[in-house]
Amino acid sequence: MLSFIAMLCLSAVCSVAADVVHLTPKTFAEVLDGSSNVLVEFYAPWCGHCKSLAPEWGIAGETFYAEDDIVIAAFDATTSDTIAQDYGVQGYPVREAGGHV
Repeated sequence: MLSFIAMLCLSAVCSVAADVVHLTPKTFAEVLDGSSNVLVEFYAPWCGHCKSLAPEWGIAGETFYAEDDIVIAAFDATTSDTIAQDYGVQGYPVREAGGHV
């Protein structure tokens, strides 16, 4: 059985390398169809911690290739509460100007 690994909060869309698959609510299920191993980052675009980890996520995307049977993906969890909740996303670090979202 192929594995699915979810990581919370990593990087902003504009900072992620081209080798990272950008998921949308419409493409999420297609990519996570069980045909390959997928490492997904669930992020919020405003999260400072997510933004600061963008370079590392890009390196991961550049490191693994399709022939490695590993897909490095990113999903803006603020675009679908349902998908985020299905994978246990409960929140993000505190915003600079306020509390948890």
